[in-house]
Amino acid sequence: MSAQKWFRRFIWVLAACIIMVVRAAAQSDGTPYQVVGSQAVNARQCPQLDCAVVASLQPDTIVMVVDVVSGDTVFDSDQWVQVDADGTVMYVHSKLVEPAESESAPLYETDSDDEESDVNRVISTSIDTSAWIAYTDQRIELLAPRGWLNIVELAADTGFLNDLREMYGADFVDWIGDLSRDCKDGVYVLVLTEFEGSGMIYVERKYWTGTSITPRYLKRLIETRNVTIQGANLINSELVRLPAGDGVRVVTSFSDELTGSITANIIYGIIIGDEVYYLTLAVQAEHIDYYADMFDAVITSFDYDASNT
Repeated sequence: MSAQKWFRRFIWVLAACIIMVVRAAAQSDGTPYQVVGSQAVNARQCPQLDCAVVASLQPDTIVMVVDVVSGDTVFDSDQWVQVDADGTVMYVHSKLVEPAESESAPLYETDSDDEESDVNRVISTSIDTSAWIAYTDQRIELLAPRGWLNIVELAADTGFLNDLREMYGADFVDWIGDLSRDCKDGVYVLVLTEFEGSGMIYVERKYWTGTSITPRYLKRLIETRNVTIQGANLINSELVRLPAGDGVRVVTSFSDELTGSITANIIYGIIIGDEVYYLTLAVQAEHIDYYADMFDAVITSFDYDASNT
């Protein structure tokens, strides 16, 4: 593969990486609330009635509330909730939302929702992982093929970074450094990259202390968050059963209008006690079939050690 072709491929994935970074930052804090009533409500740019409407939220839509602020008085209350929807900040009057129940359903629904089985599909693999490399962080461990690199270790390789800087410029190296800092700051538990096929694997951990989250609710939550991203499409979602626990598998695509590229994302959500681990594969859409089998093998290797606190 020529250097020019490799770089073009990697730039396509960078667009997906930026989307994932923004999404992770938007999801790192907040409490799930749902829209109440029987009619759509307006979410505005600021907590005032004369502010522009950012979105119209249908009943039962799940939103992530990050703050409560004062604004125009409505229904004898000046309290508005600040909502962060994948990086877009908007405000809804507090009387129009309430804390979400674990079994509530957000706006997005598929035609088969009423017939959805409670029996999760078991994710398994026939790929031989005996020669794969183990990556560990705190309480988790997973395997990945040789050729996948830990972004933190990559950012510490000064010689390699200097080569990348000469080939692709300082912005490229800065991006690697930003991802490494995100890992150290807890935005991600682990980030792996594979240069040859321009793939990325992100591992995130979210805490749901005091909330009994179910796979069905987690599935709806991931669906709702992804369909609100401009250019994103929900391809498939299902309940799954993994060696580490019950969870969900969601497949999305993202079309970048600027480059014309299409990125495919496979998102696994695994529920372990009051923690949810999100494992996301981002890769060019034309390579998704090959990487999907590989990623299933990565997922089945995922192990959690509760004793390592």
